[in-house]
Amino acid sequence: MTEQPPVLAVTGIGAYRIRVRLEPVPHLRHGRGWPEAISAATLTGADFNADHDRGLSRFEARIYAPPGFEDSDRDRCTLASFEFHHMVLDSARGGIMDFTGVLVGALAYPQNVYDRLAAGTPLTDIDEARGNWPGDVRYLPHPHTNLERYLGWRAKLTISPLRRQDDQ
Repeated sequence: MTEQPPVLAVTGIGAYRIRVRLEPVPHLRHGRGWPEAISAATLTGADFNADHDRGLSRFEARIYAPPGFEDSDRDRCTLASFEFHHMVLDSARGGIMDFTGVLVGALAYPQNVYDRLAAGTPLTDIDEARGNWPGDVRYLPHPHTNLERYLGWRAKLTISPLRRQDDQ
């Protein structure tokens, strides 16, 4: 039995709600039993990009900082980024898509950062998000330490478009 990381609930300004559930795959078997599947993240307001290159399907879900928070190159700062490879569309119905893939990257702040943002605290007032000089915020968050040991696990993703009531 494996210890389950806390579920990460991240709210952003994108167009989709993405739920990530991780499941063990055969090469991760250890001991007598299989580790349990875990609900790893719920990203509300995420944007996603998918592409296919040289036989590899790739999918990235990103949550961006509120408008006005940019790095020195004027790129939007990212609050969370989850990357998956070997994506397969399992089903699609009513605008909801179910994918299976492999988690290969997870960058995110701790949950308390998102809670403080939701309460109205500016990014520049949150230590974990501060950049290198006053008034600056980080371009990318830290590696998600609770999920790093699950890299390589099969991921089940449910992607649904946000409706107005979801975005409030």
